[in-house]
Amino acid sequence: NMKKIYSLIALVSATLFITSCVQPTKEFTIHFKVDMNEMEDVYSAALIGGYNPLRWNKITPMQDLDSNGIYDTTITFDIPYKFLEFKFVANGKTIELEGEENRRVYFEEEDTITYIAKFNQVNNP
Repeated sequence: NMKKIYSLIALVSATLFITSCVQPTKEFTIHFKVDMNEMEDVYSAALIGGYNPLRWNKITPMQDLDSNGIYDTTITFDIPYKFLEFKFVANGKTIELEGEENRRVYFEEEDTITYIAKFNQVNNP
């Protein structure tokens, strides 16, 4: 039956494609810190980004436990890429750096990275 043969070819092709695209992953932990003090009326800070558990369409909350205007969170990624793209979000809706490139954190040999930024200001490396 030709239909079964075509289905089998499609399945084998898809399997080969998927397995050839898989890269080994490495676990990295990032401690994100963002200073929100230069923005008025901030009641929350969060992250959005391009790799699980971060998503571009869902905010990941951050905390300001000592009420000093600096929010932080720590996230562990199991990621096959050399960098992560993300942005900070104020009050659940104001995405920083509108019209600018996403922030990037590059993975080196260290397994744990601290990324410190001021909201809506591009970091100078």
